[in-house]
Amino acid sequence: MESAPGDRTAGRRLRRRATPRTGRPRSGALAPTRRVVADARRGRVLAHRSWRPARDRQTHHVFRVHVPPAHPDTSRGALRRAGGGHRRGRTPRRPHDRGLLPASDAPRPPLAQRGRAGAGARAPLEATAMGRVAIIGAGGFVGARFVEKATLAGRDDVLPVVRSLRSMARNAHLGRPHRLGDGTRPEALADAIAGCDAVVNLTTGDPAEIVASAIGVHAAAKAARARLLVHISSALVYAGIERADLPDDAPPRVDHWMPYAREKGRAEMFLRGKLGDADLRVVVLRPSLVWGPGSPWLLAPATELMTRTAYLVGDGAGVCALLHVDNLVSSIDAVLAHPSPVSGFFNVADDETTTWRAYYEALAHGLGVDPATIHPVAADRYRGGFHDRREAIQGLRLYKLLKDRFSVETRAALKARLRGALGGPAGSAATEIPRPLVKRLQWEMQTTRERLPTDKFRATFGDANPMSFADGIAAALAWLRFIGVDERDAFAPSAATDLDPTALAAG
Repeated sequence: MESAPGDRTAGRRLRRRATPRTGRPRSGALAPTRRVVADARRGRVLAHRSWRPARDRQTHHVFRVHVPPAHPDTSRGALRRAGGGHRRGRTPRRPHDRGLLPASDAPRPPLAQRGRAGAGARAPLEATAMGRVAIIGAGGFVGARFVEKATLAGRDDVLPVVRSLRSMARNAHLGRPHRLGDGTRPEALADAIAGCDAVVNLTTGDPAEIVASAIGVHAAAKAARARLLVHISSALVYAGIERADLPDDAPPRVDHWMPYAREKGRAEMFLRGKLGDADLRVVVLRPSLVWGPGSPWLLAPATELMTRTAYLVGDGAGVCALLHVDNLVSSIDAVLAHPSPVSGFFNVADDETTTWRAYYEALAHGLGVDPATIHPVAADRYRGGFHDRREAIQGLRLYKLLKDRFSVETRAALKARLRGALGGPAGSAATEIPRPLVKRLQWEMQTTRERLPTDKFRATFGDANPMSFADGIAAALAWLRFIGVDERDAFAPSAATDLDPTALAAG
């Protein structure tokens, strides 16, 4: 992408300011070294990631995004459309600076001091009993929502931590200072979260880094003398739920076929050995399928419904164990607000127990799709295909290294050519009957007949779910219409969707 001369000048000024001028070079910490271009008009930050050791490891960088604040009564979710009134942000003291700047002592934009208003307003997040809270992975799906709700509530005790400048894009409209920290580099992360009494680990990303990140975040929290570590695991560590009375502290399956679930289970096993630490209490929350605006567990079914490739396994009566992102944020906040949280494992889920058929039909009616177009899929056994072998190849380290060498446009062109080669001559797709792409994870989730019990969490931290299923569906449909999913012309009616529900954005 060609950049404007002004952007290159701003990038050079950023590098000079972001690099500490004192101390000798030491390895370990991260410092930005290449151009960062902020497009405040669209509320996004485009960062070219390239790192070198910082000159002084004891100096951590705090960045603030200078963009016009969003309206305090609105929450635009993970994907947003910027209005025509957005302009490039400028600072009074540096009239030509724009984009990412080192944080100053100036007050935050007015948005940070205002709460959400209107009839649909929720009670603001309470200030934590643990003091200052570091949100590791604040650029991810859940982390960004936590930071957004805390900012809209006017809280100043939340410190967002991301691993790269690119991860700040999701929170750019909030104008909130961030710090750089990586769970796989515990010494530098400990410097970034110094002074925090509680640490919330919301990191996602490469499954190969899940265990190392859990170990690093725990070590950093210990080094920073935090009193509480909240680690977010996943109900996927159990594969299919076969018992309704499965205890919260039951060991996970470390032989899971899915790398994400397997590594999440291994991270749980590591933290299991740290529960007896009196100096650092460890609370592991095990959420079910996290949904809401921006979640692949919402976007994938909606896209499949629009392309007539949605499917239900059997009669669709499998338990759809959902947890709205706002309910997960409230659950985390309930742990932080507890005066004396107890170390342990806790399952969290929505209050209502719904089925996959009820979930899909609610989305279908809201999007104007006939539920009769949902395909039935046999429930006797999973039938794998080419996409399973493709996913195995995509998980290889060599594949990821090669993928990073190609631009987005090149990868899209290669995929289109491959799809054309495998799908037959051009124009034949228009006469084909839409076929669903059945994936193993989806099939296993839809055949689950039980849900994890959440009695232990409710007895310890109370009922922390403000979002009902009906309200969640209404908000989800409003967001889907906002991003244009209900626009028929944007979808090829016979194109099978291939969205990965586990591919949450990394923080």
